[in-house]
Amino acid sequence: MKKAIYVGVFPPPYGGVTVKNVFVANEIERFTNTIRINLYDSKRIISNAIRIIKAIIDKNVMVIGLDSKRLKAFICVLSFFPQSLSRASIFLMGGLAADIIINDPLLRKNTRKSNAILVKTNTMRHRLEEYGFMNVKTYPNCKSIRGSIEPDISDNGGIEAGLLFTG
Repeated sequence: MKKAIYVGVFPPPYGGVTVKNVFVANEIERFTNTIRINLYDSKRIISNAIRIIKAIIDKNVMVIGLDSKRLKAFICVLSFFPQSLSRASIFLMGGLAADIIINDPLLRKNTRKSNAILVKTNTMRHRLEEYGFMNVKTYPNCKSIRGSIEPDISDNGGIEAGLLFTG
């Protein structure tokens, strides 16, 4: 079975990026031997760094699911190992992620070298393609129906927004 390294932030805390990372990592684990590296866990910074370096040396496939701040730092590190970028697929999570990449010269230069940049909307894909990105693909806004919360009727007769959590 193929080996993949998933570098991301995982719950807790629960938020859009962490919840999507769980969902995507679970799906990838169905097809590969996946090792999760949680960059939110600051207590494991040394062991995470060693695991990432080992993944680069072993030429493992890398999946990156980070918020823009961590993505910039991580891509900066990977830029010292350009061959690792060609084995990396980057999941951009958040509506402004494409603009953040476009407006940051370091991110713009190095994310172009990745295997794929996966975005959740065609608008984000077209925006990156306007700036010469040829490695952009659209993925559906991934959510699982398991664990979802049904909308409730509020006291005033209106319908409250339902929240959908990956479970």
